[in-house]
Amino acid sequence: MHSNLLDSRRVVGREPALPIGHYLNGENFDPETTHVMGVALEIGCVALQLRNRSDPATVAMLAEKIIALAKAGECDATALCDRALSELRVADPQRHP
Repeated sequence: MHSNLLDSRRVVGREPALPIGHYLNGENFDPETTHVMGVALEIGCVALQLRNRSDPATVAMLAEKIIALAKAGECDATALCDRALSELRVADPQRHP
């Protein structure tokens, strides 16, 4: 694994990953992709220290980034999370130094 956030294999083994379905806005993904996106969202929330979705706006932005990356073809939870977090940091460098 190349991520310094978390080893996604440990997160995948836990049930359940954060549900991402709320953020899909009617878009359809196969069950495996949906699960991987949920894992990526969970990893991202842990990395941002968001317990129990304590910042719904940030969770929603993270989910939207993850979904966009999955639509573009990324299918690895760690890569989805890393890239989504990077994009969030670029979009708001004050919030995420």
